[in-house]
Amino acid sequence: MFERLPTPYGLVRAGVAPDHPQTKRIAHTFARLLRRRNVHCWFNTEVGKHIALAELLQTHNAVLVTSGASQDRRLSVPGEDLPGSHGAHEFVAWCNGHPDFADRRFDLQGRRAVVIGDGNVALDVARVLARPVEAFHGTDMADDALDALRTRRFEEKSVVGRRGPDAAAYGTAELASIAQLDGVSLLAHAAEVGADHSRRSEDRSSRTMADRARRAQIVADATKREPLGTRITLRFGLTPTVISGSEHVDGVLFARADGSTEHIDASLVIRAIGFRGTPIAGLPFDGASGTIPQRDGRVLRGSPGRWLVGVYCAGWIKRGPSGVIGTNRIDASETISAILEDHSSSRLPSPRAHQSELADLVRRRNPDLVTLEGWMRIEEKEARNGARHPAFHWSR
Repeated sequence: MFERLPTPYGLVRAGVAPDHPQTKRIAHTFARLLRRRNVHCWFNTEVGKHIALAELLQTHNAVLVTSGASQDRRLSVPGEDLPGSHGAHEFVAWCNGHPDFADRRFDLQGRRAVVIGDGNVALDVARVLARPVEAFHGTDMADDALDALRTRRFEEKSVVGRRGPDAAAYGTAELASIAQLDGVSLLAHAAEVGADHSRRSEDRSSRTMADRARRAQIVADATKREPLGTRITLRFGLTPTVISGSEHVDGVLFARADGSTEHIDASLVIRAIGFRGTPIAGLPFDGASGTIPQRDGRVLRGSPGRWLVGVYCAGWIKRGPSGVIGTNRIDASETISAILEDHSSSRLPSPRAHQSELADLVRRRNPDLVTLEGWMRIEEKEARNGARHPAFHWSR
């Protein structure tokens, strides 16, 4: 297993909100897998930089790419790159102590933050910004993030989506959990809840009638609630057209379907509109979708797509950023079935070099290689430093 970071577990470690420890428990299963005798780990090692795809194919029958979707999708509107405008991946990774984002700074001193998006990630961001810091004690939130969030002054977090409440992508259970937060008022504008958003709304008919009724009740209650304490306000039917400001974000200009506009003041803007994968040297890449071209997990190149023999993909880099851990398990099963089918049909090439040659090559090129033993030492250090909060993450 080759991993660019010095630590394993990817999205589970750095992409799940710190106050969702139950979701992160899958890492215990992964840890048992890494300790199997036939699993070899090469952390802090980047494919395309320290080792080429062609070199991996020389020493393996097959290469499986599961690099995920680690880049925030862009709005492509003016002002998107102003200070104070960030992607949700950037924010959540910072909260989790991801080494690429450990030195990020977020302006938490304004009156309002705007989160653009209507999925579960948007709710995650709003929840983290709204909950008291004490709620994150005992989690693996980074110390720097805890210290910064302790100073925040936000009165309101606006979660703004272009669709209506019935078509919003977040789950009803996730929405209900926001409504039940102590000291947080979940609000909504009655005019937006009752408006016709059909031109901007996807068909969510797969939801059960009970789920629809529960969601409708949560949103209806939000229109009647008194704005007490810190507020999370759901906004609907608004499309961002400009992130305003000169030297720093000062708000977002939104448009409605009827042609009217509204400017929402904010000192922090978080874009939570999805993620995309990034290219890997030597592999085909679809820049439009941010994924690797594939069929049943077999990586394709050229037009029409021809199988790049011995190369496969799974997860978000394969199908795009959708679903949860269970969805990825099903997705991985499809790819593994393709590998086993190709192996049984003798379609996979035999390695032309021994793996010891690959090991020597990586060690020569990458003096900062982290092995499984190295990762275990990092894990031990995290456990020792976790006396203050049990799930400490070392980020530097």
